[in-house]
Amino acid sequence: HQIQKAFRHHSILLQGDSTVRRLYGSLHGILSFDVWTGSGSTSMDFPKGFPSQVPQPPFGIPASYFVRRGLEAQARGFDPATLLSLHIHSPSPIDPRLLEHRTIVDVNKDFYTEPCHRMFPQSYVMHTPSGRQQSSDIDNVDENESDANAAATSFKQSQFEYKICRPHPTGGWLPPMPIPKGAPNPQPQQHPSRFPLLYDYINTNCLGHIHDFITHELSNQQSITRQYSIYIVGPGVWETVKQAACHHPLFEYSQSSFPQRQVQWPDTLYQMLQTTLDKLAKLAEKSPELLIIWRTSGYYDGDPQSHVIKEMNKRAIGYIHKWNTNLQYGSRSNFLCMDFGSAIEKRSQGKERLRGDMQAHYSLEVRVLQVQLLTNLLYEYGFVS
Repeated sequence: HQIQKAFRHHSILLQGDSTVRRLYGSLHGILSFDVWTGSGSTSMDFPKGFPSQVPQPPFGIPASYFVRRGLEAQARGFDPATLLSLHIHSPSPIDPRLLEHRTIVDVNKDFYTEPCHRMFPQSYVMHTPSGRQQSSDIDNVDENESDANAAATSFKQSQFEYKICRPHPTGGWLPPMPIPKGAPNPQPQQHPSRFPLLYDYINTNCLGHIHDFITHELSNQQSITRQYSIYIVGPGVWETVKQAACHHPLFEYSQSSFPQRQVQWPDTLYQMLQTTLDKLAKLAEKSPELLIIWRTSGYYDGDPQSHVIKEMNKRAIGYIHKWNTNLQYGSRSNFLCMDFGSAIEKRSQGKERLRGDMQAHYSLEVRVLQVQLLTNLLYEYGFVS
């Protein structure tokens, strides 16, 4: 219930690699599979016209039925005691098999089973190494693939795409604005159906792709992110496991601009991180109604370069902490860090790892942990209505 309450009034955009896609699916399952047990009584009298497809107690009433209608149950004939029981009782347990099913965590992975017709503006382009697909997942990359082919430095222009786009899983809506007492000629309140919320995922495997996306937003009046109130973003293990696939033109720029410094990887990667965080901070300043959450990366099981991921996480945490420290007194922060990397580091390698279906993925418990971390941030910083 607390997780649903945290997210039900927000349009949400998640952006990242396949681990973010799996988080997207698990959160969607938690938000949509929400059955309230009511008071436990089997003799509750429901008003006429109550949908026949909604199960009655003891099986429960989907919370989304009420969330979608603004919890206007009392106006529909419920007595106060029944209404209270619907609010305070916890959801029934979620069957973990549902949240682990491929139809939940691997939607549109290999081929599109849910075509998305919401497209990016035509003006947007992103650099991708030639011969490689930007939208492919790490689990689709052959680990024995020739590095020479992956390291091609000629770049072509390609467009982002929404990998998955859905209506908000709770049938969410934006609450109407309150009308001040004594306001002259108050306008009638619009129906909640006029405020549909979104729940979308954009696949970006590399930090450079995130950099390009945010660059686009800053130069195009936030044409994409302005549709959302929460933007969750962060790089993953491609930066170390598939370095060549994440090669970016700015790496050459750094090396050619400062030849005397002999800037090499991973310093080029750290510079890219700094530039990306600078741009995210500008986006936060330009979009005060948008909450930006940077998710620090987890780890790849057996990655000898995992110290680079750890350093990136450390730098991102420090940057966002300093940015918030310098906020004007009384201002509410809209640029936060979800430190997933620190939370999961000790359970990321070898026998200690809470492993998912492959070395880059974690188990269901870890995805639920991320949902809890996100929920805690929303409550802690006052983003829950």
